[in-house]
Amino acid sequence: MPQINGCLIQSLATAPLDRWRFNISGKLAILPLILILAGCGNSPESETVRHIETRSQTLKPLTPGEGKDAQSAVRAALLLDPSVREQASLTGASVDQIAIERSALMPSLSFGLVAGVGEVGAGDPDIELSGNQVLVDFGGRKRAIKAADVNLQIQYLKFQATVDASISTALITYRQVAMLQNLIKVKAAHLASMEDLHKLITERINIGASSSPDLLEIRNRMERAAFDLQDAKMELAEMRDKLLRLTGRSDGGMIPNFTQTCGPPDGETDQLRIARLELVKARLNLEGAQRARLPSISLNPVGRAGIGTDGIKTGMNVEIGSPLFNGGAIKARENAARNLQRSAEALVEAEQRNIRLDDLRLRRQISSLKEKQLMLARQITLLAETRDLYYTQYIKLGTRQITDLLDAEESLHLRKAELVEAGFDLQKRLVECAARSKVLRRELGLNKFQTYGYPLTADGF
Repeated sequence: MPQINGCLIQSLATAPLDRWRFNISGKLAILPLILILAGCGNSPESETVRHIETRSQTLKPLTPGEGKDAQSAVRAALLLDPSVREQASLTGASVDQIAIERSALMPSLSFGLVAGVGEVGAGDPDIELSGNQVLVDFGGRKRAIKAADVNLQIQYLKFQATVDASISTALITYRQVAMLQNLIKVKAAHLASMEDLHKLITERINIGASSSPDLLEIRNRMERAAFDLQDAKMELAEMRDKLLRLTGRSDGGMIPNFTQTCGPPDGETDQLRIARLELVKARLNLEGAQRARLPSISLNPVGRAGIGTDGIKTGMNVEIGSPLFNGGAIKARENAARNLQRSAEALVEAEQRNIRLDDLRLRRQISSLKEKQLMLARQITLLAETRDLYYTQYIKLGTRQITDLLDAEESLHLRKAELVEAGFDLQKRLVECAARSKVLRRELGLNKFQTYGYPLTADGF
């Protein structure tokens, strides 16, 4: 059975009739009706809003870091990132939407001037104060409030996911700047080795120990190394610009070595929680669509005072309404709600699969990158020995072609560059793992702050 809010009925029933009739003039004559309406209804506040506000009050506002380390860069990025600010605003709008839906539990009050002609018209102009209190709607208002609360949880989880994405992007960009600096050092060393060989071969040509084709070959290799170095410098400049936009600073550096913990806590990612909440919303929407034909009952007290008169007339109307025909919209909304529920169920199943697949992917990539680093280190040692051997065979013995020496030199520096990139790729995967396992903020010391009024703790609800 639907519950009926009897606050307004009780107030009107227990009020003496004398309180409804006044001989004083002016608008004060209808104040008792306002007081009766204003005193009705008071539902408990949202548990989600209370949880967020309580947690935020115990945390310090996030401020930019004063240092040049990764933690300071991340804090600056969170304050500058427009996507974080945008999602915080959307979360705030969801808080306001709960207040809007909760207001439907309260009586409404309107004031206006009413006049009309005809048999059912209002007649001469009257000042009218009317109220409305829904008594029965078969759970429609409560479903709307619950849906708004669920939507707040969705937006809050999206805010937390946006924070993690912002932190990860800032960390990776900060580390990539340092990686490119190391890469430039490798490419600069490669160019320097080519220049040294060019100088040596030039001297050997002057004494007849080397031929002109050897000099032409080394010039081609030297130009290629110079182009590679210039490309790396351009990439570094662009990455510095990106870091400057993200954090307000252009200097990169090393980041913490996060532990290899890729599994989300309790086996649930933010995306899975959001998908499950979307399913709850879809079920509420379907329930509302299925009950759209049920009637609603509302109570409408009215106070009316004629212009130029001292008296006030009062009355009480009961309104019972139910849709009879609307072109098939009710059935269409029910079908749409049912399809949305099926879509939400499919999304939950997809996210459950993604958790397992992403976990396997990250573990496989991390293991592969670690093995790749070991292999590259061994190859670098071997190639260095090969280069030295070819150098001796070409310069001192004359038994080796210049192309063999140059190929060995290029391969050596290419493997060194790959080792630098592999180290960056490994830390990139570890950052993703730290974000999934909810240890990223704790490692960076961010879980003691709040920003835009929302906590940066990663413990959820």
